[in-house]
Amino acid sequence: MARRPDQRLTPEIAKSLGRDEPQGALVATVTADSPAAKAGVRQGDIVLAFAGKKIAEPRDLSLAVATAPIGKEASLTVWRDGKELELHSVIGLMPKSVETARGEEPSEEPTAHKHSALGLRVAPLTDEARQEFDIPRDVHGVVVADVAPDSPAAREIEPGDVIVSINQRPVSAPSEAAEALAAAANSANKNILVLINRKGTNQFVGFAAG
Repeated sequence: MARRPDQRLTPEIAKSLGRDEPQGALVATVTADSPAAKAGVRQGDIVLAFAGKKIAEPRDLSLAVATAPIGKEASLTVWRDGKELELHSVIGLMPKSVETARGEEPSEEPTAHKHSALGLRVAPLTDEARQEFDIPRDVHGVVVADVAPDSPAAREIEPGDVIVSINQRPVSAPSEAAEALAAAANSANKNILVLINRKGTNQFVGFAAG
């Protein structure tokens, strides 16, 4: 199993994923064709145990992977869709450079076609936006144009961030993002999980809509 970019769980993110306690390592990125990907690990999984060792935070996972024998199979327990799953992976080293396939560019809305929800103003991910905010070509979603000071997301999201998914559903247009945020705000569970890409790095953020 190769090392993956994991991040610490916050109480808000844990609740949005159906966990009472922020224990485990949240998977923000899974490299294509890596041992983790082949084992079935997905973006948004919470790793709870690896090779029989409980994982309380990302550092625990890094240490467990680093000390595991290369080439051996190891089990890992992940939290996904409200339940625990057991996966199996072969321990391996992450390649120094992994090139992932680029998909088709999503259809773009007019530059002026921006949408707002929960104090977030989002816009299409145009070539101009990519240049202004230094957004890599293989990142897809909608770009945050502005964040109101009183937005519930103001502490987590900033202009230039790319919203990739909302509550684990990809968004490719400002209207989709605004509708997803509004729907989440009107749901019984006010906790919202957003996958953003900031300067080429994926990370999950969580906040309560109200």
